Amino acid sequence: MITDTVDGLNALAARLATFVSSSEAEFHVHADTSGSAKPHETLLPGITFSKSGGPILVTLDHPRGLRVTGSRENLRLWCSHFEFPLSATDGNHHHPEQIWLDGYTDSCTLSVIIEVQTDE
Repeated sequence: MITDTVDGLNALAARLATFVSSSEAEFHVHADTSGSAKPHETLLPGITFSKSGGPILVTLDHPRGLRVTGSRENLRLWCSHFEFPLSATDGNHHHPEQIWLDGYTDSCTLSVIIEVQTDE
C-alpha cells in the first residue's frame, strides 16, 4: 500500500509523468519510514521505477523497497493511478494493476493499492 495526501500523490504523479517522458531509465522515490507500519510488519524504504520492454511487473527489491518495471506506455498508465481529484478524501484509492488490457501486467506482479491518507 502506498499512501499520501492528495497533494503528495498528485505531486508524485507529476514527477512520474516527467520521468516516463524523459530519457532516464530509472527513477527512485524515497519513502517516509518514520511512522508506524501497523497493521503491517514494516514500511518499505521507497519505490524504484524502471523502463523496460513489456508489461508492468511489481516486485520487492531488497533493500530499496518496491520495483515497478514496464514499457513506457505501460508505466504511463500504471503511474497515472497516483492522480486523484482535489476532492478525494481519506481512504479513496486505486488499484493500478486492475486494468484488463492485453500485455499491461505480468501475471507475477504484486498487487498495489495507492490510497489517499489525510494528515489528521
